Amino acid sequence: MLASNVQTFSNFAGNTFIMKPYLVLVLLLSSINSWSQEKFTLSGYVNDGRNGESLIGAKIVIPSINQGTITNTYGFYSLTVTAGTYAVEFRSMGLD
Repeated sequence: MLASNVQTFSNFAGNTFIMKPYLVLVLLLSSINSWSQEKFTLSGYVNDGRNGESLIGAKIVIPSINQGTITNTYGFYSLTVTAGTYAVEFRSMGLD
């Protein structure tokens, strides 16, 4: 026997479904995917290879996910991304 606060509905074949537990299960399963996405931080310093100086304002871009950042006054950058394999581009103005 069903509890009085649980709603049921029938489809055309005459099957009866319990609405509330079914809805909770669907919501739970659909949200598991977003919980399971691990995030990682890609970070480091960008320096001039010739003299070792920090490159201020260099762009670090991951084109496949349209995400990027720029280096700070110390040449440091940090990007948080979901787990995966990415091609990372480093760009700086004025370098040959």
